Amino acid sequence: MANITINIPNAHVARVLAAVKGLFPIPLDENGDPTHTNAEWGKKIIEDYLRSIVKRYEQRDAMDVAKAAVSVPDEVVGDE
Repeated sequence: MANITINIPNAHVARVLAAVKGLFPIPLDENGDPTHTNAEWGKKIIEDYLRSIVKRYEQRDAMDVAKAAVSVPDEVVGDE
């Protein structure tokens, strides 16, 4: 497995984690306590985001391949 390291300057860590938690609140357990630390949650959200980008790209790429494989006669499309 490859590792990707993201370096966030110390002066910006609180700002980044606040933004992540603001957009994606940390879930709470049955006692109302957070299920993750701030750092764990930030890492999870970033990992999920990267996975979603890869999935979107692969879906778009598959659509482009499928569209290229389909031939539509000019008379169906018409002149524009």
